[in-house]
Amino acid sequence: GALLATLTGCADSTAATTGRLSVMLTDAPFPFGDVARADMHVVRIDARLAESSEAEAAALEGTADDAELENHDPRRGWVTIATPDRLIDLLALQNGTTTNLGQVVLPTGRYRGFRLVLDTDRSSVTLTDGTVLQGNAQPGIVWPSAGRTGVKLNLAQSVNLVESGTVLVVDFDLGNSFVLRGDAITENGLLFKPVIRASARDVT
Repeated sequence: GALLATLTGCADSTAATTGRLSVMLTDAPFPFGDVARADMHVVRIDARLAESSEAEAAALEGTADDAELENHDPRRGWVTIATPDRLIDLLALQNGTTTNLGQVVLPTGRYRGFRLVLDTDRSSVTLTDGTVLQGNAQPGIVWPSAGRTGVKLNLAQSVNLVESGTVLVVDFDLGNSFVLRGDAITENGLLFKPVIRASARDVT
């Protein structure tokens, strides 16, 4: 009886209360105010007639030169359509500003696969305080793979190349392509999760 009373007393004194826990999801905005430059080294842009997956876009066989020279038939696989091989500050391309990456003559038809090849070892984000975020720095940028990597371009619809010519506009969504790895960009840097869209129009 004494033992029962003791247990009852303990239960009364430590009785648990309940509360409602709500879980919400949001997307942390890219801290544009802290960034002075966002330099991506664009090696080249490839295209093919067949649709491509993320894995196929990322798979770069052999060297960059081999990938550019091995195939010239878009029905067989990737063909190179532009080779800028230069740093491009994405922050300078806002509000409709564009830069020319190159052009090529290809067989007409509907192209369903495009990829952007980046050299992540030569890409960086520079903060307003002068800090440069790179893959080998701390804080830095975590890239999906070191060196060259292919990124699939998301198409609103297939690109119809016509005899009069077609213009392909590549939209690198900077705000959604980098994710904060901590509470502040200066603590743990960024994670690169590319979101790149493309649309086309005929030349008239």
